Amino acid sequence: MGHLTTEQKGERLWDVHQIKNLMGRYALYHNANEHMKTVELFDLEREDCWLECGGMGVYKGPEGIRKFFYDWHLSLAGDGKGALNMHTLTSEVIEVAEDGQTAYAVWVSPGVETRRSEPNGDMVAMWIWGKYGVDFIKDKNGDWKFWHFTITLDFLTDYDHSWVETESGKGVTVKNDGVPANDGPNTFEDDGYSLNKVWGMNPSMPMPYESYDKK
Repeated sequence: MGHLTTEQKGERLWDVHQIKNLMGRYALYHNANEHMKTVELFDLEREDCWLECGGMGVYKGPEGIRKFFYDWHLSLAGDGKGALNMHTLTSEVIEVAEDGQTAYAVWVSPGVETRRSEPNGDMVAMWIWGKYGVDFIKDKNGDWKFWHFTITLDFLTDYDHSWVETESGKGVTVKNDGVPANDGPNTFEDDGYSLNKVWGMNPSMPMPYESYDKK
């Protein structure tokens, strides 16, 4: 990428600020069970928007986004009592394209959830750590929106057992009633922690780029 003028640097800082706010709103809406507001953070006028979640597959288009964030999470929360989704955001790396129309960013996300466990649906506290890899795009009004949204899983374990113990068969199994049918399988292997797994860079590291088609 070439040398940026002072004005261009100012525009990049504003873009990064807007992108951070957008991702922050996602985390806060998710925690508050405002799942339809989460859906509306996507550019829903684009049929090529999608979400991919490790272990669950790919959900395509506005309908796929709604099925994942609204239908499924509503079924998990039930009447909302005791439901908890807290996915914090750390270690962000954000790269805005040189043409200023798209951006790509990655966050590490340490999180906690309250989920229902097998076989009786008892509430259980869970640790859930993963990463977000997100393509952002400016919509027709010039506002930043989610375009492609990837969620990876590092580990999911109940409060009383480590990820190593869970991988060895101890701990609880969470209920996943209401999981919506996906539109395709995952494009990457993502089964959480394993004693035999060698960790790699997934999602990929954001690097400077000119435009999305040259990314």
